[in-house]
Amino acid sequence: MMPRFAMTSAQAAASILSVMALVACSSPGDTAGGRMEYRSATPTFDRSVGETSTPPNGVQTKAFRGVPGSASPDCVEVGDRKDVRSGGIVAGNFAVAKDLFANPGHDVDRYGLKVYWVPLHAKKMPGLTVRLTRLTGKKITRTMRQNEPASSGNAWFYPSGVPIREAGTWQLEAAGGPDRGCFIATFRRAG
Repeated sequence: MMPRFAMTSAQAAASILSVMALVACSSPGDTAGGRMEYRSATPTFDRSVGETSTPPNGVQTKAFRGVPGSASPDCVEVGDRKDVRSGGIVAGNFAVAKDLFANPGHDVDRYGLKVYWVPLHAKKMPGLTVRLTRLTGKKITRTMRQNEPASSGNAWFYPSGVPIREAGTWQLEAAGGPDRGCFIATFRRAG
């Protein structure tokens, strides 16, 4: 019998990946001309063998079932929905991200807004790039990159700290491997 505080090797690996993802997501890169680069210096992962949460062909159709949105990679309005599909990507939790943005106690400048990106194809995960464009008010464009995948046990995804600090309506264009998606979300401050 294992002591209560002991972890299996799979749990330890998942914990290490989670910590690495949080560190990678909360470390801003260089800024140049108003454009912010968020990068993770981690290697590409190959999901081809040994992972129980990814089907043998690497296609995560189960994670996409019942998720509102579109199979087309055209831009999808998030509205009040938690998770939304656009093309080959499911993104979320937008309800939590909007709540964090509205909450003045959350340090958006330091940590960004926590958003996960679930690619349809997870056999090889070469990283994810998200281009953010503010559509209302002064135009702002930022790019972030996440190379570190994580697993929830049900699906592989890219965790991220999305660098949205200004209120308004934003377009988030995500691309990773063969998967593409576009999401439009409005972030407002409380009060």
